[in-house]
Amino acid sequence: MRGHYCDTDMPSRGQTMTFTEFTDRIQKWPTPWVELTGGKPLLQPATPALADLLLERGYRVLIETAVPQD
Repeated sequence: MRGHYCDTDMPSRGQTMTFTEFTDRIQKWPTPWVELTGGKPLLQPATPALADLLLERGYRVLIETAVPQD
């Protein structure tokens, strides 16, 4: 949505994948951290389940969300 508060300048390249496909892909990078972001990730119904799976697999999970400015 390209809000003025966004700190990530990345083009939208969304791709649908299963949790397993996602976790298999991120295992390629040697990091214990995963950040779920994208403006309002908590509005996505699957975010809590994804965060739980990542925690179960030993990742530290950060969730960055936005507060609308009126």
